[in-house]
Amino acid sequence: MSALNCPQCKVRAIVWSLDDEISPFTRWTCSHCGYTAEEDETRERACSHCETQRANLLVRDSTGFHRWCGVCGMFESTTEEFTVGEV
Repeated sequence: MSALNCPQCKVRAIVWSLDDEISPFTRWTCSHCGYTAEEDETRERACSHCETQRANLLVRDSTGFHRWCGVCGMFESTTEEFTVGEV
């Protein structure tokens, strides 16, 4: 698994994990600054900035919902919400 650039500290230290027994969401964690977010994988889409397919992720962190591209680094707030069942 390769690390991505963290949307908070910009260091290439964010990785994902998934445990269906705990949550239906993918968990993103930065080993450098401690940033964490959850992703609803059903909401992946092409990035409107770099046009990479399935790179634009819908994530939820402690400040709300955001669209984040793991390729170009775009990170912006959104009014979108998760669609899969909450735990």
